[in-house]
Amino acid sequence: MKKIILSFLVLIAFTFSGLAQNDLNTCASKVKTGKFKSIGKNTGSQITRTEKEQVEFILETQSTITSSVKWVSDTEYILKIKKFFNCEPGPLKKGDKIYVKIIACDATSYKCEVTFEGSMIGEIEYQILPN
Repeated sequence: MKKIILSFLVLIAFTFSGLAQNDLNTCASKVKTGKFKSIGKNTGSQITRTEKEQVEFILETQSTITSSVKWVSDTEYILKIKKFFNCEPGPLKKGDKIYVKIIACDATSYKCEVTFEGSMIGEIEYQILPN
């Protein structure tokens, strides 16, 4: 009897785990294009993303970074820097790749992990803006 109950609990756990991942994939697919604004401690940028390009406007410096976007899954994409406008690129240069993984998503926002040159830069949360 204990084995049957334990097996049932394990089955339920895997079912809910799979549903949570499907929900993340479904929600994340909704943010492949659109307008977004960073929130939380990383405020100060607005993003417009199409299927193939992302333009990030940094409010503090009035700078713009344009990148190509390549989705590798429903929750992961690669940004390849194309050009800078009105800004010092700092450690980034044309052709650099930034890896982004969406780790949480709901109807109004999403959170992602950002990695550059194999090191995690941090987590950033974005508000989903109306188009």
